[in-house]
Amino acid sequence: QYEENLLPVTKSLSLTPKTAGKEFEYFVGKYYWYALILLVALTVADNVLVVILFDTFGERYSQYINQGTAFVYIVWSSLILLYRRYCSKKISNNITVTTVSNVSSTAKSTAPKWVLIGIGLFNGTGNFLMAISQPHTPGLTQTLLNLLGIPLVLILSSVILGKLSKPIEWFGAFLIVAGSCMSGLRIVLQSDDAPQSTTIAYLGSVMLYASAQLFLSGEKVWEEWSFTKFEKLDAMLMFWYTLVTQFMLGWFLYPLQTFPSFGNISLVDIPSVIEDGIICTFGDSPNSDSNCGILNPLIFFGYCSVDFWCYFFGLWVIQRGGANLMVVTIALALPLQQL
Repeated sequence: QYEENLLPVTKSLSLTPKTAGKEFEYFVGKYYWYALILLVALTVADNVLVVILFDTFGERYSQYINQGTAFVYIVWSSLILLYRRYCSKKISNNITVTTVSNVSSTAKSTAPKWVLIGIGLFNGTGNFLMAISQPHTPGLTQTLLNLLGIPLVLILSSVILGKLSKPIEWFGAFLIVAGSCMSGLRIVLQSDDAPQSTTIAYLGSVMLYASAQLFLSGEKVWEEWSFTKFEKLDAMLMFWYTLVTQFMLGWFLYPLQTFPSFGNISLVDIPSVIEDGIICTFGDSPNSDSNCGILNPLIFFGYCSVDFWCYFFGLWVIQRGGANLMVVTIALALPLQQL
């Protein structure tokens, strides 16, 4: 009786409701396909928009975009958490529980802060490497290198979580790695009259973008381990900790943009670059060399809206279906991204 009364309250407070000792099976039957289709659609839109975003703002503002989007996500997730806390207090004030006997909970303790901060460090490092390397990594190469997350997650899940994959899954992962390596030779193999990319590609940037996938894959496996270890862990709270950690880490890594291949910005110019980036985000050109207009805020906040829910929904999928299910969507999204 206690659990039946608690269920409607729990549903109204969280996207991932639970009762004591029970779990809802989200990824069964048609709900599996609903979740997969939604995540694929968000992933396609996210990966296409991020290429457009960095092409629109240019190399000078690449690290500002990384910091700016993180700040927007912190504000949005903070508002959501505050609203949920308000609703929780309001509902709890209207509920009177007299005596509950013989109720045992199998839920483990809430995750310590170091677990959530560690996830944020992985996410922040991966996103920083992607941000500084994106301007000199062609968009097609970016989407193909994202596929490296599939074999990396399979390997890390096997080593860290003890989840063994089937031989056909390993074979598919091998084909993905081989295809990604072959994509790097397309400039050599294509004919002279083939359309050329407008992006000036640097080998170092491509390698950095590829290395970012190791951190992002490790993040997914760490997230799955955290959800398994700490059953009371809230996906939105994890999201908030991850973004705050990423935002703080970004300031320590910002000076790396002083290198010529990563922006060639002097340390004294970094504050002005941030200021100009904010002005450009809202559609005004900070100087004569900038080409900012109405498309900048549309693309920036449009990307933020898609990426925010893509990342959070990805956390929810990892919580309910594991990291392997999450990366399957990357392979399904690839043909649509290329199109």
